[in-house]
Amino acid sequence: MAQEGTGSNETRSMDERALASLVGMLSGASRKDRQSSAHTISQIAQANPEVLVPYIDNLVDAIDRPEAQTRWEVLDALSSVCSVDPEGAKRASEGAEEALYDEESGMLRATAFRFFSKLAATSQENAAQIWPLLDEALQCFHGDPEYLGMLEDVANLLESGCVDARTRGEIASRVKFDAQNGKGRLASFSKRIIDLCGREGD
Repeated sequence: MAQEGTGSNETRSMDERALASLVGMLSGASRKDRQSSAHTISQIAQANPEVLVPYIDNLVDAIDRPEAQTRWEVLDALSSVCSVDPEGAKRASEGAEEALYDEESGMLRATAFRFFSKLAATSQENAAQIWPLLDEALQCFHGDPEYLGMLEDVANLLESGCVDARTRGEIASRVKFDAQNGKGRLASFSKRIIDLCGREGD
């Protein structure tokens, strides 16, 4: 039994060193290595977000890298971290807000929106505080290719059960016009959101 325990500890130590090495690459000189490590970290976060909690500050720092892919992969990882350490994830808010209005990358904007949606879904207080930022982004990016994905993020936020009645009313008002006058997926997404706003109040 002692030998099994030793082997387990060694494996865990190797995993921790490998993760630390990946995180270290985020601040390296190679753009390719930064992007590759960020992609792997994003995948790790989907399965085990808790292992990234000690590295939140490193991830926050990486949001400032010049290439869009590193930034969106890191923000995707931080979106997963929201579920296990929302207070820690909040430290990414400043960088995420800059990414939300990036002029060149729609993917980066969409991932930043998702990050804020995930953070909002951690408590009623967070939802109420973050919704005005999401609302402004929805107004700015209405009609853009990433807009439907943003609506899906809003629907997921509503399904979290962390949105108070006042905020639900504001969300419903934001999408009312498209629910009544839009076509195709835009109308269906908007109607779904209005339905969720009402359902939470039942």
